[in-house]
Amino acid sequence: MERALREKVQGGGRISPVEAAWLYREADDALLQELAGVVRARFHAPTDATWLVMAIVNTTNVCVANCDYCAFYRKPGAPDAYTLSIDDICARIERLLGYGGTLVSFNGGFHPKLRLSDYATLFSEVHRRFPGLAFYEMTVAEFMFYCKVSKVDYAAGAAILAAAGTQWITGGGAEVLAESFRKRHSPLKYTVADFYVAQRALVDAGIGTTGTMVIGFDETL
Repeated sequence: MERALREKVQGGGRISPVEAAWLYREADDALLQELAGVVRARFHAPTDATWLVMAIVNTTNVCVANCDYCAFYRKPGAPDAYTLSIDDICARIERLLGYGGTLVSFNGGFHPKLRLSDYATLFSEVHRRFPGLAFYEMTVAEFMFYCKVSKVDYAAGAAILAAAGTQWITGGGAEVLAESFRKRHSPLKYTVADFYVAQRALVDAGIGTTGTMVIGFDETL
């Protein structure tokens, strides 16, 4: 298998699910590094690397999702719960500028007292104050939650964010896209089918998005 994989990857081929499973279970770090390097070189010069300076601003740690793998969230009313003001958030962005930063990503939780309009106000203001920065604004999971508590459908919610200048949403909250996994670990989040509906609404509104998985628990390969 190892020799066949080397020949396929070096020849520009795409590996199969069976070969990917073998790499996951059997390959050592040296082989993974070698093959990953070959694939990377298809898209980027092997001698080049790029990076950016960015900050993740946690707007709040209040969340009612109750995911069992999260050590970040606090329940409403907890002594160490917080929700940053717009000025507090902008102060943190100012610190990033001092390091030459170019990108800010926002991350929070399912805060029961906030609404999508609160985030639209925040995003409009940071765009006004920092026109030279790029932003990833809230996660897909937060977008879905705040649409639901604001009583707007995903298309209307995406339109609200687009009007506020939102260009990108992060993929946080995708978890493993299998209902069995989600019921065990994040049962108060949305279904997989609902996730796809929300993603389609964002894309249709011209907002870029991703899907970020949480792995390494009890999921099957």
